[in-house]
Amino acid sequence: MAGTRVRPGITRQDLRPRSGEIVDAVADGRSFTVTRDGHPIGRLLRPLTLPP
Repeated sequence: MAGTRVRPGITRQDLRPRSGEIVDAVADGRSFTVTRDGHPIGRLLRPLTLPP
């Protein structure tokens, strides 16, 4: 995704205003670690198989 500036680690505060950009990046195969107060709390990644 050209021009995307989403970092591999994103804060939960970044999720709401940038959700469209983040979801598009995940759909393109990127994965992200979600952090809160500097600590990882979850991962966003594309499933191994996509529904038809």
